[in-house]
Amino acid sequence: VQEVKEKRDPIEHLKERLLKDALASEADFKAIDKEVKDVIARAAEFAQMSPEPDPSELWTDVTVAH
Repeated sequence: VQEVKEKRDPIEHLKERLLKDALASEADFKAIDKEVKDVIARAAEFAQMSPEPDPSELWTDVTVAH
């Protein structure tokens, strides 16, 4: 997995290029990571605190292709 990440991960390649070209810093990436983790934590907390949906909503917005 590590080898694939190092050689083919487009996010890692973009990060390396932005760092190389001095368009972003490690601090920028740490701030982005923190923001993403905060968003995920808030979303998870919201989901856990929300009531279970009514069973009648089980198939709402589900598309079946034949």
